[in-house]
Amino acid sequence: MARPDVAAPRDRVVAAADESFREETANVTVVCRDGRPLQRRVEHAIGSLERSITDDGLEEKFRSLAGGVVGIERSAVVIERCRRLAAHADCREPVALAQGQIGESPPL
Repeated sequence: MARPDVAAPRDRVVAAADESFREETANVTVVCRDGRPLQRRVEHAIGSLERSITDDGLEEKFRSLAGGVVGIERSAVVIERCRRLAAHADCREPVALAQGQIGESPPL
């Protein structure tokens, strides 16, 4: 991580799996410097059956994750190709774009 101020808390984080939780459940406890615990529990994460993600939400998530890897422009092309996927026989082109296997983004 490039920013030391963001990376610094990493050494103070402890992650522990709890087998009693469902896969879509998360529980986070932060212990403040003064010892106070702050807790937040999410029963159903966004994207689970109970809290499905919208198309716009999925596109936003894809842009935020893929933009730094394949670039903003290529991410937009992948999204557009996926929107039109039902009109195509297979998904090889959007997958190749996302993986960077196609050098330049073909025209829409």
